[in-house]
Amino acid sequence: MKGVGGQRVHPAACREDTTANTLCWTLYLLHTHREAWRALVADVDRLLGADTMPRSFDVTRELESIEHCASESMRLRPVAPMFFMENNRATTLDGIAIPAGVSSSV
Repeated sequence: MKGVGGQRVHPAACREDTTANTLCWTLYLLHTHREAWRALVADVDRLLGADTMPRSFDVTRELESIEHCASESMRLRPVAPMFFMENNRATTLDGIAIPAGVSSSV
């Protein structure tokens, strides 16, 4: 998802909720990096065997590769809040005049 298209699809698919954002980017990145996807599936298959779900929390704790994928997604595509502000009075910032009533985002 590059450029404007990625920014358009991303909020529509994930909204801005932190968990949904991380999950969406993790799945997207795994989809676009097939070798990482295959390694993740192999690791999960190795740990779960014939089971479709972990039988205990001990098994869940061993699924470190999933945690690593989510952490890497958060590193590459961090969830950052956006703040919208409006100046109550005129001010300067780094020598730049900012009049009262100007909206900005951080």
